[in-house]
Amino acid sequence: MAGHVYQFGPFRLDERARILLRDGEPVSITPKVFETLLFLVMNAGRTVPREELIQSVWPDTFVEEGNLNYNMSQLRKILGEREPGIPYVQTMPKVGYRFVAEIQQIGPEAEREAAATAKISPPEPRLPRMRRRVMVGILAAAMAALLTAGAWWLWNSNSKRASTRPNLRQLTYDAGMTDSPALSPDAKLVAYKSDREEPGRSDIWVQQTSGGPALRLTKGPADHSAPVFSADGSKIYFASLGTPQGIYSVSPLGGELRLVATDGNGPSISPDGRSIAYVDRLSAELRLMPAIGGPPRVAAPGYSLASRNVYHSDVGAFDNPLVWSPDSRQICFFGQKTGQPQTLDYWVVRADGGTPQPTGWRLWAAQHRVKYAAASAWLPGDVLVLWMNIADPTQIYRVRFDKGNWHFLSEPEALTLGTSMDNSPSVAAGKIAFASYTSAEGVWMIPADTNHARLTGPLQKLTVGKALHSDASLTPDGRTLVFCSKRTEATDIYLRDMVTGAEHLLVTDHEEKISPLISADGTAVVYTTQTTAGDPWAVFEVQTSGGPQRKICDDCGPPRSLSPDGKWFLASRTDGPRPHITLVDVKSGHSTVFLQHSRQAVEEPRLSPDGKWIAFLMRHDQTTDILQAQFRGEQSIPEDDWVTVTSMSGSPGLTDVFWSPNGELLYYVSMENGQETLMAQRLGGNRRPIDPPFVVHSFSGFVRPGRAGTWWDRDRLNAVPGRIIGTMKDDNSNIWLMDLPR
Repeated sequence: MAGHVYQFGPFRLDERARILLRDGEPVSITPKVFETLLFLVMNAGRTVPREELIQSVWPDTFVEEGNLNYNMSQLRKILGEREPGIPYVQTMPKVGYRFVAEIQQIGPEAEREAAATAKISPPEPRLPRMRRRVMVGILAAAMAALLTAGAWWLWNSNSKRASTRPNLRQLTYDAGMTDSPALSPDAKLVAYKSDREEPGRSDIWVQQTSGGPALRLTKGPADHSAPVFSADGSKIYFASLGTPQGIYSVSPLGGELRLVATDGNGPSISPDGRSIAYVDRLSAELRLMPAIGGPPRVAAPGYSLASRNVYHSDVGAFDNPLVWSPDSRQICFFGQKTGQPQTLDYWVVRADGGTPQPTGWRLWAAQHRVKYAAASAWLPGDVLVLWMNIADPTQIYRVRFDKGNWHFLSEPEALTLGTSMDNSPSVAAGKIAFASYTSAEGVWMIPADTNHARLTGPLQKLTVGKALHSDASLTPDGRTLVFCSKRTEATDIYLRDMVTGAEHLLVTDHEEKISPLISADGTAVVYTTQTTAGDPWAVFEVQTSGGPQRKICDDCGPPRSLSPDGKWFLASRTDGPRPHITLVDVKSGHSTVFLQHSRQAVEEPRLSPDGKWIAFLMRHDQTTDILQAQFRGEQSIPEDDWVTVTSMSGSPGLTDVFWSPNGELLYYVSMENGQETLMAQRLGGNRRPIDPPFVVHSFSGFVRPGRAGTWWDRDRLNAVPGRIIGTMKDDNSNIWLMDLPR
């Protein structure tokens, strides 16, 4: 076969040599992934149905769709993106895939030249076949021993590590969110939820822990989550937001879904297999029902369970899957006495009835400075497995406790390596599966009709590479973007022309820079410097045309909103008795307390595009309010002139508010049903609210507003004509498996 050579971007695909080059260097690629890429390239511009692609790569062999999903996941990792947010291969939902990059087919002369000039190391002298096999075996054994020794050294270097070898290995390799693992009772299968097929929507998958392709168990428009095996391993239960929403069951081999409990969430199966515990979505009650079927009953009357996947900072805990005792007699849950939020804690209740007893977690978490945690498994010998963040990052721990009073009898023992954020452990047959999570941040864009709160396209990433990019600010016409980028040891400030895409460095030095704001005319940028939390917020101004920075003040930042004329900026301040907002003169640096409440914290101010109105947040113990008032220059605004736009109960994830370009909408991000959601509120001619707020977009995928685990955890979003731009967290999670140390 003569074969062809295809050139696309930095890649060269040689059909005859069965090799893929990137910038002249060989790329590691498996034969089946190579064949997948080759078939797509040969059919570039055409949508290739999944069935046709499977038949081409695995002719005369029956395979599950999971094989193709795995190949496509590996292929996307190898190719990356040809432009920010634009892949080489497009997924055509429910149909197949299409290779969309421009391809050049290289002729024989160019092919020979490419072969001669490719930067491939010359072949080693050939050994006789048997000698080569022996040598390869020796080298492989030596390398395995070296890697094992290295892993053993790393494991033992932490004094809190278990003394036995963990046998740690990765089970999934997805670019999005694959998490919530559940091991079968014999630990031969693992079920999990993943958005690998459709980013932003999770399905339930299952695969063998020994390796091999995964089987997709659910399909359709709804989100599916929280898988768990039955005690005999014959069923997988999970929660679904389908119609009707509730708990369903399915065979690990696939097949028909069966509704088990309408409006149920977070199923948990008793170790003896007789009962299913779950949370009722509507009443937030803990309910129990027979596994063989039958009506449910309320297991803890007068108690409400916390909403799933919500973090409660005052308790240092996430809510968690319900945890059964090994003898199936007790259930541990995270909740409160109904109507008494001050009682929020972990509680234990007998499965056959009785009054729940508090565990005292709130006190222990406060004493040990636990940032957050969630219980996951109750093992024989009264050992609790949980994931906690005591010192970054989050790790899996186990600890012995006294089930009589729930006091911990030992310091928590870390089971994972602590190289990433590990969570959601599942324990069975001496194994532990868990999700390992990483988060990066970049500047993203959402195409939208921003004056009418209608999205017109998918999320698109504007920044590339592994550097952290944040703090985006734009001119009102959307033509110039300023943002922070940590490409070296310090964070620097960059400018980008949104028309041409040209980008240049504006400010660089050894200081950490935060919160740059660009003037409406695009001629100047103000920004603040602060190395660590607690340092003064010095603010500087620099011209976008270049030149030296001018210090505005030693401690008057961080700037959160710049007036359209560039004369003032508003800052959120935490000094004084409570957080407040100040007005700073850009020219003189003079600072005035501008918005201050007698009892509550006010923060995150944003001026309207015409500079006549100001929107801001006021935080209470259990609610967050968005307020607005008329901007009067240097004159402070008394509380009586503040107007509440909307008020939300328990909105810890609320970001700062921002205006539509015409000033007739206020946007904000809040937690709705456990998901970060972009909301909008219409305003009348006097900028007072009309109609209820409404949902614009739910960030149900792995890209969400905010910062990636930094102490400065909130970031600005901006609405300009045709798009919303701001910092998004690009989350990634995969499943790992290890031996449970003795």
